[in-house]
Amino acid sequence: MNASDDNRPHVDEDWKRQVETERAKQPEAQEELDGPVLLPGFEGLVQMIVMQALMLLGVLGSPDDEEVPVDLGSARVMIDMLETVQEKTQGNLSAEEAEMVKQHLMQLRMLFVQVQSQLGSAPAPSEPKKSNIVLP
Repeated sequence: MNASDDNRPHVDEDWKRQVETERAKQPEAQEELDGPVLLPGFEGLVQMIVMQALMLLGVLGSPDDEEVPVDLGSARVMIDMLETVQEKTQGNLSAEEAEMVKQHLMQLRMLFVQVQSQLGSAPAPSEPKKSNIVLP
């Protein structure tokens, strides 16, 4: 052993391998945290509206596994929003996109009626509320 070898600091190379291993695992861990990825574009927009409606109808839980209370009024707004998207994009969608929106709307409407009948207390969506304003 040489005297100059004793004075040289010992470099631990294991930490470099550990950092590289952790960096390789990081994208996988980030994907798990982020949850499902919505598709960009029209399909993603429709998915987002449908998922919100399903959560508000109590069918789909929240991402953090908390129980989401049923909110028929807000669910109705989401269904109406999807119907507005359908109306405003009519003639501009591919056959597959138009069918996707049609199917989602049909399923959400049937589910809305089912949840509404189970709760039994909500007014039908077609019944307008009577105003308390008295006109002269």
